[in-house]
Amino acid sequence: MKFGLSPIQKRYAFWMLLGSLACFSVAAAAADRFRIAYDGQATRCLPWSVYLIDLDVEGLLLQRGDLVAYGAKGVKGFAEGTLFLKRVRAIAGDAIRIDGGDVSINDVVVDTLRDEVLSMLNRKADAFDQSYAVSEQAYFVMGEAATSYDSRYTGTIQHEQVVGKARGLW
Repeated sequence: MKFGLSPIQKRYAFWMLLGSLACFSVAAAAADRFRIAYDGQATRCLPWSVYLIDLDVEGLLLQRGDLVAYGAKGVKGFAEGTLFLKRVRAIAGDAIRIDGGDVSINDVVVDTLRDEVLSMLNRKADAFDQSYAVSEQAYFVMGEAATSYDSRYTGTIQHEQVVGKARGLW
């Protein structure tokens, strides 16, 4: 009795092996460039709970409205490098003014400081009063939830903190 593969079975095995290697190569390349992030907070800053983060930041120029993933740097209550996901609201040259709790970008009031966050920080709204222009290689970022802990309280983020551009999945 002979055991072996017929020519059709050999051809099928060859193409299956080749297809598997191609899929593995694509997956390995994607794993180097992309990460999945999950936001398990009870109250989210953005409407999604799962994000795809493109880690290719070389030459990345973020624009207003982009979702950005970045590592915390000097943020009270968070370890260095803690991953944050926020929306870019202002870029280099934009004027930021925080006055009496009102937050303005280029002379348009976009939001206010929230009592819940101020209470957590044990500070009053006027402690954040300031006016400045966003510097080169910096971004003013905000979440979409009213109680988001973001640039309104922590200041701008620097481009060097950017981990990647994010996309909400679900």
